[in-house]
Amino acid sequence: MKNILTNKKIFFTFLFAVLSLFITFNSVFAVTAYPYKSIISQPDGTNFNAYFKGDEYFSYYIDENNNVIVKDDEDNTWKYVINENDKLALGSNVAVNAKNIKSSKDKNIKASVFKNDTKKKEYLKLQEKNSTLRKRETPDPIDLSKVPISKSSKTYKGLKDKNSTTRELPMVIIDVSFQDIETENTEKWYDTIYNDPNGIIAYYKEVSNDKFTVAPVKETNTTHPGTIKVKLDRNHGNRGADFVSDDFDKAIQESLTKAGSTINFKDYDINKNGKIYNNELAVVIIFAGYEAAVPDPAEPNFWASQTTYWEPYLNANDTYIMNFVGFAEKLKQTTSPDEAMNGISTLCHELGHYIGLPDLYDVDYDAGVWSDFANVEYLSLMDGGNWAFEKHEGYVKTKYIPSHLDALSKWMLGYYDESYINKSGEYTLHTASDKDKYNFYIIPTNDANKYFIIENRQFKNFDRVLGPSYKATYGLDRCDPGIVIYRVDSKIIYENYNTNTVNSSYHSPGLSVIKPFGTTHSFPSPMWSDFIYNLNDPENFEKVPYMGMLGREPGYRTDTGIKIDTNISSSDEMTIKVELPNAKVSSIKAKNPDLNNKGGKVSFSVKGKNFYGDMTLSVFDKNGNKINEDWANKVIKNEDVYNITTRNAAINFPENATKVNKNYFVKASFNNGKTYDKVASNLTVKTSYKKQENSNSDKSNISINKNSKSPNSAKTSDEENMNVWFIILSISVLGVIGIGFKLRRNA
Repeated sequence: MKNILTNKKIFFTFLFAVLSLFITFNSVFAVTAYPYKSIISQPDGTNFNAYFKGDEYFSYYIDENNNVIVKDDEDNTWKYVINENDKLALGSNVAVNAKNIKSSKDKNIKASVFKNDTKKKEYLKLQEKNSTLRKRETPDPIDLSKVPISKSSKTYKGLKDKNSTTRELPMVIIDVSFQDIETENTEKWYDTIYNDPNGIIAYYKEVSNDKFTVAPVKETNTTHPGTIKVKLDRNHGNRGADFVSDDFDKAIQESLTKAGSTINFKDYDINKNGKIYNNELAVVIIFAGYEAAVPDPAEPNFWASQTTYWEPYLNANDTYIMNFVGFAEKLKQTTSPDEAMNGISTLCHELGHYIGLPDLYDVDYDAGVWSDFANVEYLSLMDGGNWAFEKHEGYVKTKYIPSHLDALSKWMLGYYDESYINKSGEYTLHTASDKDKYNFYIIPTNDANKYFIIENRQFKNFDRVLGPSYKATYGLDRCDPGIVIYRVDSKIIYENYNTNTVNSSYHSPGLSVIKPFGTTHSFPSPMWSDFIYNLNDPENFEKVPYMGMLGREPGYRTDTGIKIDTNISSSDEMTIKVELPNAKVSSIKAKNPDLNNKGGKVSFSVKGKNFYGDMTLSVFDKNGNKINEDWANKVIKNEDVYNITTRNAAINFPENATKVNKNYFVKASFNNGKTYDKVASNLTVKTSYKKQENSNSDKSNISINKNSKSPNSAKTSDEENMNVWFIILSISVLGVIGIGFKLRRNA
């Protein structure tokens, strides 16, 4: 199929081929910044509300009025960023409320300024940070078939159940201390990651339908296998999101070298090529210090991330390690005494990158015109799902629990197979929280690159965090579980996957959530709680029209004709009613209509829209009678489910043994051949048979009388509006003439 996501082997092969061309030494993939409103303190004790935006590539702060702010390192005072002589500069101190903004009010800049890379660099310089902007990249997705099922493989250690059908990726945790700061929770990490019911093993087993998870490697630490503690001969460095320095690479190399005395990395090089890739071993490094992806983080800090080396560099036990995940041990803000262990949500997100998933949040942080569309928020671990919770108790005290992966990510990784809706009817969706029964449906559109995915999200198991997270974030009174509809643009994904910009406010999103027609598409939308469809929709949408987006403005949204009845009670099994638009034929063309008296094969190309399901090409005689012979009825199967605008087929016409031309009509029909149009034009093909005997003329005279009925219209049991195309083939002992024309009937 042409669509890149229908054939995962083609998709993965393409990505690997593209990625192999990069010359960048390494690339980094991280979590989005803490998404909630935060309280930040000035040195004088005054507090104000602010938001932290961005990720490891670039991050910034804004106040509640979208004014960009920054911390002045000289006096630790938070100040507005202003435009001074076309350059970013420090303005007045951040005020507690808008009424106190005075001198710099007119010069304050908004987040949209960061669409310009020059302004990003100027902002970094205000903080005296490295102003180098790194290029985004995405690693090749993990091939699930190459992850072993059991410990029967001689090269693998630590896999727990030799009879399991779950593919378990071995994982080693390296707990790294420095000369100026040490880790404190080495023993706790084993239980938190592997044994906690909210841990990584449980999470990935649930979202993958028991097809994938991780397992601790075996090494000399028998009490907490797979957990190694090392101390480096260097200070932390407070590197934050600076991953490009030579010192950073050396610190990672030292960590792996010291860990190599406890674990033999060479044992995990399955194909014995001297390199360990992400389908062979997951390497996780936990750094002493604090998470940097939060507002005003305590120091020293490190931004949780997954790093891929495109060329061999890191080496341990004579084996190159090509990928690793790194994150800080603790959560803490500068102005608060509270601190806590980092959560496994962050590790789940980074492991998502490790196995090849892109970020799904707006990687350009609302700077572009598509900012209202480029997020799926808590509906995916690869967006805000790693910051989801059951109860929000502030940044440090909140226990973050990951929500499920979105349906597209599960499909891409091979965890679930897709099902298609290609005819109107009822379809049952089982909740994503039930890994054994979960299913999702895809509805193609007339644009082969765009389609819709429908799934059922109930607030249970790991998805129990969806309701509380949305309610707390947007101040909602209610947020009920139910049907979620995504819009997928596979062309956008194809073009932006390798740069990790699938969702960006600078272009139409690759994956977005469909909200009811008529919403403002703004955050928070007045109907934000209504993007999950169920009986309790406050606007009482009985049938939701799927809108195709040609642009970000409402005027560019076009009705696809697809409708879904979601006015049903929310439950683990929700049966929706789908109405697909009627098929419309715009043309039928014969590619080789010139047949002699021997007959033969004629190829037809049918074009139009809404070609869901199978199509039948049938042949009629000159009187409009359907020919009920096998050769005259060709069923065209819907083999390319994403192409619903074109069908191709060939019909073998029999020999004409008479000396008179035979005229045929070829019609397209749907609904298993039950629907044909009753109205047709009276068409006469005047034979040139006698003229050819005298003058050897090959010309034919054709007359068409439109708007009249055919002598004997084909019988029908359906009076739907139809577009019908006729191909008339004139077969004689000397030759055949063909012509096609269109008729419309409004029943």
